[in-house]
Parts: sequence; C-alpha cells; structure tokens
Amino acid sequence: MAAYRRDTSRELDPQLHTHAVTANLTYDGVEGRWKALQASGLYERRAYLTEVYRNALAREVSGLGYEIETRRDSKGRDHGFEIRGVSDQLLEKYSVRSAQRDAAIERFTAEHGRKPTNNEVAVLVVDEAGIVLGRQMEGLLKLAKREDARILFSGDTRQLQSVEASDAPRILEQESRMKSVSLMAVQRQTQAQYRDAIQTLRHSPGQGFEKLEQLGAVREVPYLERAQAVASAYRALTSDSVRTVLVVAGTHDEIGKITEAIREDMKQRGELDRGIVSERYVSLQWTEAQKKDLVNYKSGQVLLFHCSSHGIEKHEALTVERTEKLGIVARDQHGMERTVSPTQVRSFSVHERQQIEVAPGDKLLLTGNRGGAGFRATNGELVKVRDVDGGRIHLEDGRTLPANYHEFDHGYAVTAHRSQGKTVDAVILSADAMKQELFYVGASRGRQEIVVVTSDREQLRNLLGISTARPSATELAREQAPPHPAPMLSHEQPPLQTVEPSLLRQNGGRKHDLGMSR
Repeated sequence: MAAYRRDTSRELDPQLHTHAVTANLTYDGVEGRWKALQASGLYERRAYLTEVYRNALAREVSGLGYEIETRRDSKGRDHGFEIRGVSDQLLEKYSVRSAQRDAAIERFTAEHGRKPTNNEVAVLVVDEAGIVLGRQMEGLLKLAKREDARILFSGDTRQLQSVEASDAPRILEQESRMKSVSLMAVQRQTQAQYRDAIQTLRHSPGQGFEKLEQLGAVREVPYLERAQAVASAYRALTSDSVRTVLVVAGTHDEIGKITEAIREDMKQRGELDRGIVSERYVSLQWTEAQKKDLVNYKSGQVLLFHCSSHGIEKHEALTVERTEKLGIVARDQHGMERTVSPTQVRSFSVHERQQIEVAPGDKLLLTGNRGGAGFRATNGELVKVRDVDGGRIHLEDGRTLPANYHEFDHGYAVTAHRSQGKTVDAVILSADAMKQELFYVGASRGRQEIVVVTSDREQLRNLLGISTARPSATELAREQAPPHPAPMLSHEQPPLQTVEPSLLRQNGGRKHDLGMSR
C-alpha cells in the first residue's frame, strides 16, 4: 500500500487530503497464479476508516496550535471538522469541487428520482479501451460531461482496434495533451523465455518471432495437415486436466476445421459422449451502416434485440420475412409480423441460424450477454458441458442454457479478437497470415506455454511487420500538409505528449485519464 498526500483539490482549491493506493493483485504461491484483491471488507468499513483518518488529521491540526470545531448537517450528521475562525463564506469560496459534486447529485436525483449510489458518483472505468470505436468514445465523453464524471481508460493501443470507424483511444493517446500511466512489467507469462519473447514482440515483431523460434514454439507443417497438427498439440497440452488451453486461428473457416479435428480426436479417445443437434445464432457482425441498408437483408435471418425498442422486448428474436419501403418485415415467436425501422438499428444485431452438435464434455463459448435471476451469461465466457437432455444444455457450473438462448459456439478455437482479454495456461496459434496486432494479442494469451503452427513460416514472419492501425483524419491532413519548421516550445508550453506515472490534473474541473497498459 502507498499513501500520497495532496494539498489542493482538482479545482486547485486548498484541500489537504490523502490518496491511499492498494495493489489489486496478490500472488498465491500454492496455486502459482495471481489473484485479484477482495475489497468488500474495505468497503464495509469505509465509515470507520473515514473516522480514523479524520481523527488523525484533527490530531495533527491541533498539534500545530489550531482550534477545531465539529461540523454537522441539518439532520445532525457528522460532516467532519473545520478550523475555528475560518468563515463560512471563505469555506464556500474554496469548495468548488463540493459545489460541482452537489450539483451533479441534484441533476441525477431530478432525472432518476433517487440519489446516485457510490458507484454512480465519481468514475467511469472503460476496460479494454483500445477497441472503443469513435461513436462510442463520443458518447462516453458526452456522458462524462453531462454527469461531471471522470473517465479512466484502461487498455493497450498496441492491441486490436475497433471494427467500426476511428481508432479513438490511440488517437486520444497521441493527439491529446492528457498524460497517461504505462505499466511496463509483464505479469501474465510465468516462463522467462516466453515472457521475453512477448516483450520483444510488442516493439519489434520480427525479433520477437525469432525468439519464439529459438524457444522451439514454431512448427511448420503442410497446409492440409495443419488442423490435425493443432489437434495433436491440443491433446498433448490438455493431458493435464487442470491446464487450460486455447487455440487462436486467423479465420472462421480455419476455426471450423480445427474444431472438427479436435472434437473427432476427443470422440476417438472417449472424451465426448453422444450429443444433440441444437440451433445457434451466428452474428454477421454488421456495422450500423450495413444494418441501415435494406438491400442486405434476406429471408430467414434473425434480428436479435439487445434492448427494448418500439414494443419489441430485450432478448427477443425476430425472423426476417421480407423488406418493404418502411423497413424490415419480421415475424416474432408467436407468428405475428412486425415492421422494424432502419432507425432502430442500434437496438439489434443480425444473425444467421446454424446447427451445432453439443455433447457432454464439450467446451462452449458463450457469445451473448444475459442478466437476470434465472440465467446470467457474459459474452466471451468459456464453459464446459456437463449433460444434454430433452434439447437442453446443462453446464458444469450448474447453469442451464435457456430455450431462447442461442448465442454460443464450440469454444476450442477462437479468433484473435475473441481471445483479447483472456488468460490461459497454454495457447496455440494457427495461421499463415496474421498482422502485427492480431499475432501479438493471440501470442500473449498464455501463462506458461505457446505453440505456433503454420504452413508458411516466412510469410507469417513478414506479415507481422504490417500494422492494422488506421490513420485518422488529422494524421492524414498532417501527412499532406507542406513541411514547415517545428515551433520552439517555451518553458510555459508543455509538450503534446507526456508519459509519466501520475494522473492528470487540469484546471477544467473534470479529468479523463489514459491507462494504456498490458
């Protein structure tokens, strides 16, 4: 734990206070892995800890010779203490942040009919911020401005970018004057040579690939034998039932071949029982522009609503019948036709129906979020099937997939985009062509071991030097602008980019921090 004493507020008012920072990671030497801090006990004792801090501060102030007096609100509740002799007018003048907080709480209460909870007051934390697209970034900044909130972006701009337009976090990091905190130490990889290869891969893809070769991780096989080679590597790595293994592949077609090879191998070894054929929804990953174009829709496609819209309930699925001038005509589960307007495209995603065999022992990837008392699921969650009966799928963790939940796939192999944010004991990469960010994300998923299976080692090596980052409008304009001498920076003019382990303090009251890390 570290304590940092500050003597001003974010508005630079005089305010003596302390920031206590506790590491949110602990290493379990018995299990050999990192664990997150369980902070519920701290929150439960917040009132007590507040009083301990106030008493310690009051003791120091009194020791300096000042008299203090307790402050209470209109209901007699303790509001700490102030120094006797300081007028209320002066306190109010130098309490700008308190006034901003109170005004924000009043606006929230007027809008929602209740006071905000502690989690709704202060900070918006955006994890995996590197994949936030421009439209979402604009919405986040508008929300923060409206609620007078602070945003903390946590992510890695050297990993994958958003699918839709604008690499917003990278542009924000490079073009803004905001300071950021960089966490340079790699914690995931526990094997020294593997960790060194990943660190090198981040900044120098070619040299990083060479280190993976020196580690013996790269295996070159004929193209037609690659899926079986991956299945063999998977079998060897999963011989220890405790070890978690994930395959990362370059295309969905390859994922299908690898999954088939792994499941067939498991069947031959008796690890998969007889299963059932179920129906799943496969997202077409359409952008907002594609969903607005009625020409794209075909009969039989599924519109899956992730929020309520014009009488259509959240999680409801409609089957496309046809398109008309006013929109998409689709049929609900009761057979009733509904017309969906292009203005509703932010409320649904477009899917195709596919059949899938599921058996006890199968690993599944859940691809849709669900919340509620009966069933909860997180997009990207990996689970294992315990049993199947009567068309229902029962998981080892005790959950049963609802009859209307069709957002899942086999979870043996995923794309690099799907792998981002996951951690496993061993990772297998299968590809002949992966660009810089895709390969880095896939290769860095493992803790202990990595295997790279390819049919063209040199092609894969060469493509690692190509980035998927897209230039912004400002970057293109700067490239096309005529060259001119760079202006001299005076001692009063800060550089455009500063990276240091501290948080930004701005005179504007609100602050947004970039936490771009691995």
